[in-house]
Amino acid sequence: MNENRFYTLEEEQTMRFYQMPKALFGNDLYEGLSLGAKATYSILRDRQDLSIKNNWIDEEGHIYSNYSVKSLCEVLEVSNKTAIAYKKELVKVNLIIDKRMGQGKSNRLYILKIEPPQTLANTLKCRNYTTRSVESTSLEVYNLHTSDTEFNETDINNTQSIIKEEKQEEQKKEQKEKDDGLNEIVNNLNLSSLEEKDKTPIIKAIKILYNSKKGITSNGIHVQPSEIREDLQQLEYKHIEQALKDYQEAYNRSQITNPSAYLSSCIYNAMFKPEIKEFEKVDYNKNKTNTKFHNFEQRTSKYSPEELEKMVLKKK
Repeated sequence: MNENRFYTLEEEQTMRFYQMPKALFGNDLYEGLSLGAKATYSILRDRQDLSIKNNWIDEEGHIYSNYSVKSLCEVLEVSNKTAIAYKKELVKVNLIIDKRMGQGKSNRLYILKIEPPQTLANTLKCRNYTTRSVESTSLEVYNLHTSDTEFNETDINNTQSIIKEEKQEEQKKEQKEKDDGLNEIVNNLNLSSLEEKDKTPIIKAIKILYNSKKGITSNGIHVQPSEIREDLQQLEYKHIEQALKDYQEAYNRSQITNPSAYLSSCIYNAMFKPEIKEFEKVDYNKNKTNTKFHNFEQRTSKYSPEELEKMVLKKK
């Protein structure tokens, strides 16, 4: 490895910037390098500042980084698999060196300098062309060199394919989780006792709630889609009965323009209606305080009315 391609402390202190180098574009050495890999290089290159602050410099004076794949995922907002793919692209074109340091130790990540755009092949071509007259070769030589501001588009590379596949897999996974969650809610209601003509609109109304993207407004409060799905976990058959009752009452009063949407609203609101509790029978003898009249009837039942009257007169 060419010693001049490593950054040194002296060079780093006089070269502070955050940018995507133009030399990554229109350069034969990096042809086909994905935009994500180029962005990764720029981010790693910017981390040199932190490396200097932490004195991450090896015995030969080369700056290295301990930037983890997890941190790279967070900055680029990509998956672990995609971040690793970007790093592999950079390793392949000799823009970084991922050096293992042994078990239990973090890898050292060396960010290398970009090779100049003009390759050996183009240099030989330029020399061959310049053997002709200047007039006949000037345009051809000009076309060999890369423009400083323009670059040609490349075909979709492997990394872009990985990203596309991951997005598709994530979408499939999310949809499956949604479907499973909805089926669980419907199955817990035990609607088997209902006729199909009654069951179908109920399930449709629940689906509208569960798959809502904008949420709903309930009692003047906007409820987010995630909150709706969470609340539906508490849905019970008694709420369906209440919703059907509310729907029928509204239907008798006026015409309903969107039955499914209105029924879904009735179902959601039914979950938060105060339940009517049965009055508990009160045991008035429980915890009753004994007085001088306690068990009065039992104590006086053995006397006749005349005897009781005499007893009262005698007390006076």
